[in-house]
Parts: sequence; C-alpha cells; structure tokens
Amino acid sequence: MRMRLVIAAVALALLGTGTPDQATSPSTQTQQNSGPWSVQIVESEATLGPFVAVETFSGVRDTITVEVENTSANVISLSISSIAVSAPQGMLEYREADSRLDPSNWVSRAEADGPVEVQAGASGSIPLAISVPNTSHDGDYPLGLVVTDDISGRTLHLPLLLRIPGDDRNTQLEATTTLSLDGVSTWPLTPIRSESRYELRNTGTTVVTGALEIDVTTLFSHSSQAAVLEDLVVLPGDTLSGSSRDAVQVIGVAAPSLRFVAGGWETTGQDPAGGWEQRFVGDTTPAIPLLALVTLAIVVLGAGAVWTFIKRRANHHAQPTSGA
Repeated sequence: MRMRLVIAAVALALLGTGTPDQATSPSTQTQQNSGPWSVQIVESEATLGPFVAVETFSGVRDTITVEVENTSANVISLSISSIAVSAPQGMLEYREADSRLDPSNWVSRAEADGPVEVQAGASGSIPLAISVPNTSHDGDYPLGLVVTDDISGRTLHLPLLLRIPGDDRNTQLEATTTLSLDGVSTWPLTPIRSESRYELRNTGTTVVTGALEIDVTTLFSHSSQAAVLEDLVVLPGDTLSGSSRDAVQVIGVAAPSLRFVAGGWETTGQDPAGGWEQRFVGDTTPAIPLLALVTLAIVVLGAGAVWTFIKRRANHHAQPTSGA
C-alpha cells in the first residue's frame, strides 16, 4: 500500500549568499514570502490542527512520498529526517527522541540518506519508510518531519500524525483537580478579584486540538469570560494546567468553568468533521468584597442608631408631666 502526501506546506527561501532565519513554528502553511522558490509536500489523508494525518496499522511497513517542486531559478538540495514532538502547556515543540519507542523512530528514508537535488523549474520526490511496531495500540502517534535546504540553510518543520484505527481509539479529557478560584478560599470576605486555576489531562489515545474558554459564573448566573486559549494541542497522556490570564471580579458567589472546543478533522474538499465540546464546572465559592461588607455594616449600624434615637424620643414623649 502506498500513501501520498495531501497537505501543502510551502517554504520560500532567500536568494544570495546570506543564510535566512529558520522557520521553527509548526505549520502546514506558507512559512516565508522572502524568495522565488518553493517546496511543497503533499499527502492524501486529513489534517487535525497543525498535523498532517496518515493512516497506518500495527505491524505494517509502508511508504509515504514527500513531493518537492522547485519554482526558483536555483538548484535546491534537500535533506529530510524525523524528530520527536511534545506539547507543554498546549504549544507544539520539537525535541530529540528520549526513547527508542518514540514514533519519530518509526519513520526513515526509504532510499539513500544523502540530500536530494532538485533542479530549477523541476520537481522531485523523497520516499520515506514507515515501520510500525507490532505492539502499537489503536490511537494517534505524533512526530515531526524536518526538511532542510542544505544550500540556503532554511528548515521547515512539518507535524505528522500516524493514525492507527480500531475500536480502542478513544478521546477523553478529564479534570484531574478541582477547578478553583485562586485567593477566594483563604478568606472569602476580602478578595474582590480572583483568577481561575485549572488542570486537564488527556486520558484518551487520540490527539486533541482546539480552544479552551475559561469562564466564571457570578451572582445571578452572570458569566464573565476570563480568558480564551486558542490553537492548543494536547497529546495523549499530557496535562494542560494553568490559571486564567485575566482576573474576574467576584461578588456574592462564583463558580469557575472550562469549555474545551475541540477541532475536527479536515479533508480536502469537505467540511471539518468530528468536532466536539466538553465543559467542566468547579465548586461554588462564596466571596463578599470587603467594600460591600463595610457598606453593609454602615447601613446596619446607621439603621440601629436611627431606631435607637426614635425609640428614645418616643419614650421621652410618653413620660407624664409632674403637677405644680
């Protein structure tokens, strides 16, 4: 079985002797518009967030093809390798593999390891071999491809997702700690502003991408949005934790809540499919601002003073007058 690359990722390079900055952000779109040549990689499966998806199976040896088109007036010399990925706090990063079992070790050059030269105005291809271990379970296995032009020094990172289908694939986010309002629980009479703290863990076998909305519901069910985190990536087994960027004024009672809006799979020529939402609600916390408490105390004391004055005046008028 042979699979072909469907998502385009263009890397434009500068002409001349200077070495341009490397493109390090994970993206399947144009990286730089700084030169007349381009490299395009095409694959026939769907995409999820920044990832290009390739379907494979446990114990299978297969091949994918990286196609290159050189529209410049210069020769390009491309090298390609695989690299491990991680997503601390939801942001995709590239790193060296720390285990032989890492999915980045499943992909290698199918032919010679040397660079592939593509003449000006021509196209070429780089076949890659995929070897999936027999012990691999149903789920998603992320890695990165690093494509480098040895002449200009430009590097392009492509996130790749190997998908093993099956009944054991599952998608699940869990709140591993109770959502809380930082600063409210210590002395609920004083804080006026508070931050939501959260911790979510991907306990499923699939990669989750999307946006996280952080809300705080206050008195009379009024919802105040504290923050929105977009373009998040949560890998299987990873934990997403932190606090809201903006504090929310808490009056009376408040309950923090999270809403994760997961992105769907995108296939060429079709609408995204498979998107979903999940909401987490924390415990209700009482919180009375100190200013409101002082105002209430002044009103109560003032009302008591007025009542005492009226009562004394009434008692004074009720006393009988003595005769001459």
